[in-house]
Amino acid sequence: MTRRSLSSVAEKSSPRLALTLGEPAGIGPDIVLNNARRELAAQLVVIGDTAVLEDRARRMDMPVELIEYDPGATPDPQKPGQLLYLNQPLAAPVQPGAPQTCNADSVLATIKRAVRGCLSGEFD
Repeated sequence: MTRRSLSSVAEKSSPRLALTLGEPAGIGPDIVLNNARRELAAQLVVIGDTAVLEDRARRMDMPVELIEYDPGATPDPQKPGQLLYLNQPLAAPVQPGAPQTCNADSVLATIKRAVRGCLSGEFD
């Protein structure tokens, strides 16, 4: 799995959608990663702990390129095998199927960040 920055100067051609991982020990990361398999007309920005995405992708045997989200870049359609990410670290490591209450504040922070982005027009 590789990480890199993405920037573009083309005109806005795609809506930019924020996705959160939900409960990181649940199926939310799996659902988000499954979206990385498809080409979509919208740009997806995943807000969550990148360590969770990397671990779950490894467990699912799913190669995915995580690309650091650049809010100033022009939105491009989702390409198969890639996901833009905005890292929101968790308080404790995640084991699938074993939610931890100490991660609740971090999970709520992802939702708040997505809402702020929607209200400001950063996300569609």
